[in-house]
Amino acid sequence: EVLMTFQKRLKRCMRKGNMRVADLARWFDRPYTTVREWVLNGREPDGTDAEQRKIEHRLKHLESRSAS
Repeated sequence: EVLMTFQKRLKRCMRKGNMRVADLARWFDRPYTTVREWVLNGREPDGTDAEQRKIEHRLKHLESRSAS
């Protein structure tokens, strides 16, 4: 299986869940401008290890919800 980038994973969730950047910003509890950078420019999340784990956990949860 090919590993998808964080950006591609976000875009897939957006497409499957009919979500916008603003929806993701609320989901991840991050500023709109930060999430916009993730989605549009492929910027990877930064922060502490704990923050990054939280973001990854939230994305996995979102992926499982959009898969069903």
